[in-house]
Amino acid sequence: KSFVGKYKLTVSKMREEEEDENATRYQSGAGYTWEKKYERSWDVIQEDENGLRVDIDDQLRKRRKKQETEIRAIRRGMNRHLYIIIDYSKSMGDIDMKPNRLAVTFNVLENFIREYFDQNPISQLGIIVTRNSRAEKLTELSGNPSRHITAMRNSIATEGEPSIQNALEVAKGSLCLLPKYGSREILIIFSSLTTCDPGDIYVTIESLKKENIRVSVVGLSAELRVCRALADHTSGMYNVVMGEEHYKEVVFQHTHPPPTTSRCEAALVLMGFPQQITSAIPSLCAWYFYFK
Repeated sequence: KSFVGKYKLTVSKMREEEEDENATRYQSGAGYTWEKKYERSWDVIQEDENGLRVDIDDQLRKRRKKQETEIRAIRRGMNRHLYIIIDYSKSMGDIDMKPNRLAVTFNVLENFIREYFDQNPISQLGIIVTRNSRAEKLTELSGNPSRHITAMRNSIATEGEPSIQNALEVAKGSLCLLPKYGSREILIIFSSLTTCDPGDIYVTIESLKKENIRVSVVGLSAELRVCRALADHTSGMYNVVMGEEHYKEVVFQHTHPPPTTSRCEAALVLMGFPQQITSAIPSLCAWYFYFK
């Protein structure tokens, strides 16, 4: 009976102390005790005269300044040849990104392709997909962004397991034939945790390194040792995305030309520009002979 009485007295005292603390916090504007674990982010938002958040504006300014500094300090090539390898395995149907990984990948790559050609007007790009342990070339290297986007949107079937080695061999077969003064790059969008390869992938990695082909990987799942080795041996980048915004940020890192290596040959490239010539003498249009 004595223990019960002490227990009731202790509980009553604790309630009084909590009520006093809540009253003090409420008067000071700090909120109640049960609100401690929540961040009142709406109280710390600062806006400038244009209604923009000050902290985000500063972050964008710092990031833009950093990119400009890197561009000025590093020698980069103008003529780029890039193959994008997209994992079309069944893992692209996972819904950890809304509505699924494939839909988010389409949106990110569509914006990336347009930005890529804005930043690199004389460069080329192609798309390779891998599924069912095979690899197929979706588009050849070209400078037409609409063609790549349309082909990517029309091919939406995801099935089976991917094959990194087969996709790399397909890309290497085209990139090896290109002149050495242009950069040779491969960007892999990889979603699966496994790869079904017909042989030793490390032999393929060594051949890519020998041909001076840079391979970068963007992982949508956990980090894989084979992807890390692939990027490290070919002087590429390997990132594992943490969300949709981070996904876009990581992919858009590849819009700027990569640094040139010491093995990259410098050469003069002949270019022709059409001239408009007017003549007082009537002449036939070139299309006349085509429709004749």
